[in-house]
Amino acid sequence: MRGVSPCLCAVGATNFVALVFFATPRNVTLDDLMLINRNSSSIAERIVREAYNVTYRHIDPCPPNVPMKSCLQTALTRIRDSTTVPWWFMSMLRDATTSGSGLWGGWHVLKTDDLEFCAIEKVGSTMMRNLVCRLNNQTFRGQPCQSKRKNPHRKKIVFLRDPLERFLSGFLNWCVDDPSSGHCMPKSVFTDKKLRKALSTRALFESFVDSPLQWNLHFFPLGFYCDGLYRSLHTYDFVGFMGNDTEHQLLMLGERYGSGVKKAMEDGTEMSYSLHFTSSHNHITEYYTAATVRKILSYHSLDYVRLNLPVPQWAVDMLNGEEKER
Repeated sequence: MRGVSPCLCAVGATNFVALVFFATPRNVTLDDLMLINRNSSSIAERIVREAYNVTYRHIDPCPPNVPMKSCLQTALTRIRDSTTVPWWFMSMLRDATTSGSGLWGGWHVLKTDDLEFCAIEKVGSTMMRNLVCRLNNQTFRGQPCQSKRKNPHRKKIVFLRDPLERFLSGFLNWCVDDPSSGHCMPKSVFTDKKLRKALSTRALFESFVDSPLQWNLHFFPLGFYCDGLYRSLHTYDFVGFMGNDTEHQLLMLGERYGSGVKKAMEDGTEMSYSLHFTSSHNHITEYYTAATVRKILSYHSLDYVRLNLPVPQWAVDMLNGEEKER
């Protein structure tokens, strides 16, 4: 089995060093993925491991030849009457498996003749859809531009992002800046102007995190996208990380895959990237508390375990600070 570069295995990284990394041969077992540093007593690691064991562990048996949606439906049926599985996980599986979830079909798996892109919401997905349209000599008009060529050997490309930052970015984008879009659930709360005006944005964020009554496309774990990225990341030829040097990584992407990709990146990357990207990093201390960090580490424990993403240092420090105050 092939695995991703071990540079992903840090808990408490100050920055995820945003060097693009490529899938490399490595023997990986589930114990490797559970979690990371066996000798660590990190609070963040314990939160992630404990949450994973009572939630996403139920979808571990999903083989690559079975559609991800079917696996989630099977898991939901199996755990529906469980008293140990958190309610938020059941609501997540419920909403992920509906026909209107937006997770399934060609919206996220984008194909050119030779490349396959996994586009994840709030991880430069608009930029990626525009790029693939240009590579297919088409214009993005709200629907994916797909190559119809049959090619089982396409090189696969994906960008990841810290789940804590991505979650806040989705909240700021859809619950604060544009709540009328209907992407912030439940709609009855976030389209109520009087209620939103009565609460501070931080209070709204805490309320949203505490009670995810409905899950929207922009808040599912990264590992759910592209028919279960958590079970196929090792098959990707190029895995980037959205952070401080994203534009540099995009240039590296162009250099790796030839002049056509490079020209398409140069023609449209700067505009589509800057228009869509919400820089949530500057708002982290304004919105996050140790309590909300705990919640989202749990909600996205799949990403920290199976995608080997590092818990950022600011989150580790926040949790450690809470522990010292007790």
